[in-house]
Amino acid sequence: MRANGKPQVNKRHSRADASPARGRTVDADPLGEFVTRLAELGDYATHYAAARFDIAKVRLRNLLVGIAAGLVGLVIAIGVVLTFFVYLLSGLAGGLSVALGDRPWLGTLLAGASGLALVAGSLMLLALRMRNAQRRAIVRKYEERKARQRRRYGKDVGHNGRPGT
Repeated sequence: MRANGKPQVNKRHSRADASPARGRTVDADPLGEFVTRLAELGDYATHYAAARFDIAKVRLRNLLVGIAAGLVGLVIAIGVVLTFFVYLLSGLAGGLSVALGDRPWLGTLLAGASGLALVAGSLMLLALRMRNAQRRAIVRKYEERKARQRRRYGKDVGHNGRPGT
């Protein structure tokens, strides 16, 4: 209500004519009201889509920042490990040089070969473990799939009609 005692009328939602027979209001321009509502719905839909798009951009940016920080940390860690490895091999080479009758070239050669063999052996072991883990995961996936088929259908893809298979 306004200060003068008259009810406040919302012009956007006001009804032009009243139908006395049914006691409800009728729009003066139903098509205009429909177009207005449709435009409002479109505006809300684009607002929602823009908000969802901005959320996706923020998530992507956070992911990329995390990846970049992880890569920087990885580079630093690799640098530290390589530095320690160089110090280790340098000390080993010096010790072997003295032990082999003051032959620095032989100590350096043996230390380098030992380090290279250690790295190669570690990489081969890692590759073997990864291959075996992958193989086990694939076998487990297909075993579970066949078990699901046996539960559902009473047989699985390997069933060839013979009993017990």
